[in-house]
Amino acid sequence: MEPVFPFRFFHNRYWMGMLLQSAFVGVPFTVLVVDLPQRFQSVNNLSALDAGVRLLPYAMLAPLGSLTSNLIFMRRKAPLPILCTGASFQLVGLVLLATMPASTGSIPAAQYGYEAIAGFGVGITFGTLVTITPGSVEMRDLATATGAMIQFRQMGGAIGLTIGSSLLNSYLKRHLSPPVLTANQLSRVLLSTAQIQTFPPQLQVVVREVFAVAYNLQLKVVTGFAAAHFPAILMMVRLVGWRELRIVGAR
Repeated sequence: MEPVFPFRFFHNRYWMGMLLQSAFVGVPFTVLVVDLPQRFQSVNNLSALDAGVRLLPYAMLAPLGSLTSNLIFMRRKAPLPILCTGASFQLVGLVLLATMPASTGSIPAAQYGYEAIAGFGVGITFGTLVTITPGSVEMRDLATATGAMIQFRQMGGAIGLTIGSSLLNSYLKRHLSPPVLTANQLSRVLLSTAQIQTFPPQLQVVVREVFAVAYNLQLKVVTGFAAAHFPAILMMVRLVGWRELRIVGAR
């Protein structure tokens, strides 16, 4: 009987680099889908439907990025440059999103472009990882490896959501505690952001600005996971000579 995660996987540095990238890409893949609509509702006072519509640039460009990576790989089997490109798109898009002004007014049009950039990078990265999986492990491990690739992405998403939620709640409790809000008001806001609408207009602005800064903090953490792709990509290469780099681990 074979283990679910064979120990020999740990001896394949190329494959372990891929799994780490799958975990890292799971963070923006999941966190943005959850947090951006929440931000649109709590900061910009949009309905759930309007918030979902404004997520479309990210959601539509992710599969397009995956398709693009597959088309490029069909013409030129060079996974490392494609993975670097995907990580770069993620990093640029997330940095731009994280540095958006903490405004409670209308959503800047540029934010939709930043969503598209990040989504395109996520799609490129995961599409490439899935494509090169069959050539990165032994044939007997193909089914296990494919499942592990998906599982690591889901695990990364769960870790990202946990960290993001902890940061958000901690920041809100520190900056909305009395005298800004009463203990009862704060507990109600933590349970449902719809409670913000029951506050006086001036207090609503204060609370929404705090939420905006908290969501920017979340995005900065997600940006760190995107930057972690590059060390993971380096695990897929090794130094042969002073001037030569080549891929290792693929079979």
